[in-house]
Amino acid sequence: MQRRARFVAVRRGRELDELRVAVLGPPAAVVGDGAHRRTGQRPQERPGAHTDAVVGLVEQRLFSDGCQTMLLVGDQVRHGLNGDLAFTPEDRTENIRRVGEVALLFFLQGNIVICTFVSPFQEDRQRVRDLLPAGRFVEVFVDTPLEECERRDPKGLYARARKGEIAHMTGISSPYEAPQDAEIRVETIGKGLEECVEEVIGALRELGRGEEPQ
Repeated sequence: MQRRARFVAVRRGRELDELRVAVLGPPAAVVGDGAHRRTGQRPQERPGAHTDAVVGLVEQRLFSDGCQTMLLVGDQVRHGLNGDLAFTPEDRTENIRRVGEVALLFFLQGNIVICTFVSPFQEDRQRVRDLLPAGRFVEVFVDTPLEECERRDPKGLYARARKGEIAHMTGISSPYEAPQDAEIRVETIGKGLEECVEEVIGALRELGRGEEPQ
């Protein structure tokens, strides 16, 4: 049986977590067809965007549907593989480069790789996209306004950044280049997590990357 693999990246919208790499320089998610049909997503967000919650539920749904998934989370990668990197522009670029290469390895094994990282630079995201065959990379933009992220601020990062206690805070003291051409865009304000998850799953199926296994 011939197996085709697809790479899906979910961006976390404008909200980027200072403690996360980038779901979106954009690490990507990978989708495998045939016996391993999955969707990968690379979410980008600022703290408070609820991207982790959305991505976690999407991964559970795909797994429940029989997909072979692999979830790469920024915090975990930052404390292990990329523990030597800081949050300077150069280190953010290297962080996403490494994540992209790791995701590619899982992708080549037919997995749906879901990456959730802070990836503020378009050039970095494009570089990861270029690793995959055309049409195999799907970027999901979880779009939550900066003001809303600051209002939620579950980790207190925005408050600290405003006081000058955190350097290179995405969206505050470090730039964030919002996705202009993401395959999927989800706005979180006024919606519950399940509604956001259904939007992502539905969009992936329409794109032919999140079909239920045959």
